[in-house]
Amino acid sequence: MRQLYYGGCLSVLILSLLGCSLGLVDVAGERAGLSRAVTTVTATSSNRYPSATIDSDGDGQTNWVIEPNLWNVVGGSGSVTMTFDDADGFDLDVQIDLSNIQQEDPSGWVHAYPEIWYGIKIWNTVGPAQDGPVPLPRRLSELNDFYTTVDFSIQRLDPQLPFNFPFETWLTRDTSRGRDVRSDEVEIMIWFNYYGLQGAGSQVDTLTVPIEVNGQMRDMTFEVWRSDAVGNGGWEYFAFRPTTPISEGTVRFNWAPFIQKARSLSNRADWENLYFTSVELGTEFGTPDYLNAQLAWHVYDLQLEYTTTPILGGGGGTTPTPTPTPTPTATPTPTPTPTSTPTATPTPTPTPSGQYTEIALPFSYDGAGEYYWKTDQFSTDPNDWSRYVNSWNLDLLEINGTDYTNVWVAQHQITPASDGYWYIHYKGSYPWSHVEIK
Repeated sequence: MRQLYYGGCLSVLILSLLGCSLGLVDVAGERAGLSRAVTTVTATSSNRYPSATIDSDGDGQTNWVIEPNLWNVVGGSGSVTMTFDDADGFDLDVQIDLSNIQQEDPSGWVHAYPEIWYGIKIWNTVGPAQDGPVPLPRRLSELNDFYTTVDFSIQRLDPQLPFNFPFETWLTRDTSRGRDVRSDEVEIMIWFNYYGLQGAGSQVDTLTVPIEVNGQMRDMTFEVWRSDAVGNGGWEYFAFRPTTPISEGTVRFNWAPFIQKARSLSNRADWENLYFTSVELGTEFGTPDYLNAQLAWHVYDLQLEYTTTPILGGGGGTTPTPTPTPTPTATPTPTPTPTSTPTATPTPTPTPSGQYTEIALPFSYDGAGEYYWKTDQFSTDPNDWSRYVNSWNLDLLEINGTDYTNVWVAQHQITPASDGYWYIHYKGSYPWSHVEIK
């Protein structure tokens, strides 16, 4: 996901480390003379940002960049090791073994994003990796749709470790690198596997698209998560999380449905002039409370295919028709910023002895503490998916005796009112503990 600026000096074409201290790189064979090159990059809490460029076709140009990217790890033991072997054309192995992790910023939630990527990274000046069929970076108004195919497997060495396995890209106003992402720019993630993690913000919609899985077309439904402001830069964030995760196999998908859906839900202007900068594939893992990580994943093939169809649909720069969704969902234009302070609602104060303070909706609260609220304004319409309760980073969110901690739920799905009210018990331990009731 997020990444800090750094420089790299590793290459798959050199035979010695040339004094580079960014990471461990083992290059077996020079691509110009031998048929095999193995590149290994290892990151630790004291050496978080090593990287290596990959010339998988031996033409002297960079096809991919690999980097462990321990952006939120400042202490602990263990390492993340990425090994690329081009003996069979493409083979990437990733081993994550970390313990007693100390996070740099718990509000960032996850620990790292070990990844392989193509294009340019706004966050750093490594690469670029542009030896491929898709011309990145490029403005969305000038970019055609393209397909991505990945053959992968995931080994959950710790079955309880929260993680995801997403592609992502950054849509930016320019192509300058080594900088933060800004508030008028956009992050888009497409998850194919996960456990114990949800997207930032709240679920605002769903998207069903045809995806090729192991050679067979299937309709996959994704939850659409959105946050109006993420990170220090406050950029807009979208995550597409599948209702049925895929743990291994070959997946082929095109980007246009996801870009067009995000655009239809965005409150950022002028998408035609945003640059599609990169195709990234990696894994986020851990939480502020889950400080050990053992996980492995393997990519056997990764390919890009460029088409002649504009990625924005129609003439490219025209406003796309929003992608239809098959089931009732939240309204197409979401309520901006899930962490915004609601109007006409005072900041709550701790309530002694289980007494409940009445609140008006919409309502949201961030912070540590234990509170008791009540409201008679929940929607009970079974077709109303725009009214919901969502929370994260809480110890407890109980409504009329039922546990709804850290989940998104439509109000009509919540336990019925008691004496005309819904009684809410909130308990959080962090400044970033959050509930929102829309």
